[in-house]
Amino acid sequence: MTYKVKLAEAVYQDIRLLDKKTISIIKKNLRKLEYNPYPGRGIGNKEKLPIGGRERYRMHIGHTWTVFYSILE
Repeated sequence: MTYKVKLAEAVYQDIRLLDKKTISIIKKNLRKLEYNPYPGRGIGNKEKLPIGGRERYRMHIGHTWTVFYSILE
């Protein structure tokens, strides 16, 4: 099963302002979530977070960026 990664419009606007190398790194890492968004599966430093009683996750991208996300089944 694969998942679709959806970004908020504000995220697109922020990413668009970055240099090409950084954009490439972010896209490469976001693609990892399409196949294995859950912690402990696949590649990527992912962790489940207890935020507001809902299942939220985070994935580090290098030492600079952190992605916070939800998984909708």
